[in-house]
Amino acid sequence: MKIDSKWLDKSGNIKPNSRDASSENPSSYNAIVGMMLHLLGRHNNNIFDVSQLNANKHLTNGGRYITNDYDIEKVERWNKESGILVKIANTLKLSGKFDMERSPDRFSWDETNAVVSSSFYFLRCLTEPNPNRVVHLNNLWNVDENTSQTFYRAYDQGAATRYAKKPNQNQRLRWQIEFCAKKTFNSTSLDGGGKYHASGKIQAWIRIVGLGFDLNKCTRGMPEEFGLQEVFRNYFPEADHPINVMAKELYK
Repeated sequence: MKIDSKWLDKSGNIKPNSRDASSENPSSYNAIVGMMLHLLGRHNNNIFDVSQLNANKHLTNGGRYITNDYDIEKVERWNKESGILVKIANTLKLSGKFDMERSPDRFSWDETNAVVSSSFYFLRCLTEPNPNRVVHLNNLWNVDENTSQTFYRAYDQGAATRYAKKPNQNQRLRWQIEFCAKKTFNSTSLDGGGKYHASGKIQAWIRIVGLGFDLNKCTRGMPEEFGLQEVFRNYFPEADHPINVMAKELYK
């Protein structure tokens, strides 16, 4: 499946829509596309390589995961140009309240979830010998369980990271992860447009599919009339977005 360039940023990451030049959650959208392509039997690293896209987030940023490729340059500029009050507000997570610029040195729990889950997915699915397994393994082990943006998600994302790194030692976490996902999928909260909130459900989909848990059990009781197809359509409303197109195939 060839992906039209209008859905890709300059580094080859999937964008949430055709209008924006970049994304705040590139790894999340990459993970969805990569896993959906594999689920549909269309996985081809020559066309879309999730392992390398994930790797770029730390290889181009001095060995640390940051949201976009080469964001380390923005971080260095921010550190040099920002005053002490801006830095304090950023540390206390008050930048938005005081309309101050946030530090670009961040990797959210959404993005952590995406790298952890997609790396684990392909480590399960790609058979030996496959050079991408080594890349996925390195990506997974480079992810930090706790950062300034992930420590408060210990109940689901932290648990998923611990499970993915050492599944044989952390089987007890399966129930916890599935329980949290089921609560998310069954949520009836609405967005400003009167649709069911989709972002949390999409992150739950990434986690459950990536870790290989029972998706049907977790999604039973969802309020959406058209189930997962509706979830993805709510988040990616453009009919020809590749995620929307594949979600229609997977969840007719």
